[in-house]
Amino acid sequence: MWIDQSLPQDHAITGMNLKLEKFVKTLSEEGYNGIEIMLGNPFNFNVKEAIDIIYDSKLEVSQLCTGEFWGSYNVCLNDIDTKAYAKAILWGEQVINFASVLNCSVNIGRFRGKVWEDGFKNSMNRMVNSFRHLDKKAKEQGIELLIEPLRSNICDNLNSVSEAAEFIHNTGLQSFYLMIDTDHTSIEEIEYIQNKFSSIKYIHLADTMHAPLGEGTILFSKYFKLFKSLRYDGYIGIEVFSNNQDRNIVQKSISYLKRFIQKEDGQWNYK
Repeated sequence: MWIDQSLPQDHAITGMNLKLEKFVKTLSEEGYNGIEIMLGNPFNFNVKEAIDIIYDSKLEVSQLCTGEFWGSYNVCLNDIDTKAYAKAILWGEQVINFASVLNCSVNIGRFRGKVWEDGFKNSMNRMVNSFRHLDKKAKEQGIELLIEPLRSNICDNLNSVSEAAEFIHNTGLQSFYLMIDTDHTSIEEIEYIQNKFSSIKYIHLADTMHAPLGEGTILFSKYFKLFKSLRYDGYIGIEVFSNNQDRNIVQKSISYLKRFIQKEDGQWNYK
C-alpha cells in the first residue's frame, strides 16, 4: 500500500510513506506485481503522473483505498449534513473515474460512514442511497466496488462477511462485492467465506492491529490453506503500519509470504 503524499502527516496511516517513484522501484526490485494506493483528496491527485510512474515499472494498480477519506478528512457516504453528503458523493464518483483509467477496483471501508445521531435506520438509508448512486456509475464504467467488513471498534456497521454479503444482496447492488482483511475478518467466519467466496474479489493481509506480517498473532497458515482450497486467484495486498521502516517492511513482507506462495514464470502461486 502506497500512501498518497498529499495526505496529512498528523497521524499514522497504513502503508508506505515514500515518494511514488522510490516505492515503485522498491516493489519491482522485490518481486511484487502490483501496487495499491491509499488516496488523499481525489481532486488533488495527479492520476496521469501516477500512471506514467507506475506503468513504466510494469506494475499493475490493484486497488484504490478510500479509508483516509474518513480518517483524514471526515468525508463519508452517509453524512447527516446534506452538503457533506453531497461532497462525499463527488469524491466517490471521482475515485470511480480514476479506477476506470487505472483498471482497478475501489475499496469502501470507513468511507461508507457510521451510525449518526438520527439513528441506525436513517444512517443506513443514506448509505444505501449513496451506494446505489455509485453502483450505477460503477456499472457504467465496469468498476468493482468492494465493501470491507471492519472490526466494530473501527466502524459500527457491516462488521462481518455475513452482514456485508446480506447487505449487498438485500439492496440489489450490482457492482458491489466483498473483500476481506485478515486483521478484521476472523478465520472463524470460514463457513461464510466459503459460501460467499464468489463475491470476494480482494484480500488484505495484515497482522494484529495491522502490524507487519509475522509480528502479531494472526494465523496466516490457516488463511492461506483456505485461499488455496478455494483456488482464490485474485489480488492479495499488504496493508500494515510501516513505522518508518518502509523498505525493510517491503522486504520482510515478501520474505514472510514465501512460506505460503512461490513465484513461477512471473506469477505467484500457492505452495
